[in-house]
Amino acid sequence: MRVAVTFFTYGGVEPETTDSLMAEFQMAMEYKIQVLYTRVHGDALISRSRSKAMSSFLKQTDTDVFFMLDHDLVWDHGALLAICQEADKRKCIIGGMYSCRGKNAGFAGRLAKDGITIRIGADEMLDAEYVPGGFTAIPRLVVEEVFKHGTEIAKTAPESNAALSECIYMDGQPFWDFFRPIVIPSTIAPGKFEYLSEDWAIGWRARQANPNRPQLLWSKPYLTHF
Repeated sequence: MRVAVTFFTYGGVEPETTDSLMAEFQMAMEYKIQVLYTRVHGDALISRSRSKAMSSFLKQTDTDVFFMLDHDLVWDHGALLAICQEADKRKCIIGGMYSCRGKNAGFAGRLAKDGITIRIGADEMLDAEYVPGGFTAIPRLVVEEVFKHGTEIAKTAPESNAALSECIYMDGQPFWDFFRPIVIPSTIAPGKFEYLSEDWAIGWRARQANPNRPQLLWSKPYLTHF
């Protein structure tokens, strides 16, 4: 397994996050797991940062798993590599479960069904409607499916939420808008709409590309969100 770890650092890095990352890289060396590390900084628009990073992963590397890490998360030793291995094995998006920023706001992401008991630390894969993007592994196969589906739809229906467009930014480097936020009919409030943030939007596009491929939240990693 070859992993592309992308570290999104805009807004300042928690010291404990750096400690966790260095320990994980040391573990990767011990187990001879190839890691390609990229740090993304200097752009406050996270949807653009994630889109540029995923575009580079797809077009400029041959690594197996695209892993996204936000600047304010800490995890138990080995969890980063383990979630990448699970995503590579299961060929689907897998995210870790961490708290929202708001107090008593629950976990980031959304489970596919209500009434599920969440036991952090238990080795359980939970079906998700939406997976958060802060500690998330996406195998290459999923990225390729989203790209193929999105670029094909763009030829006939460029206004579609699933369509992908090639974009440029101030640095002049082209990228695809994988993480462009979208508005869709709500699945929990009939007659209403939901604004999907960038991480939920890529999950929605992945489901449009392949409705039969699961998306999972893994309760095993212990994640702290500063």
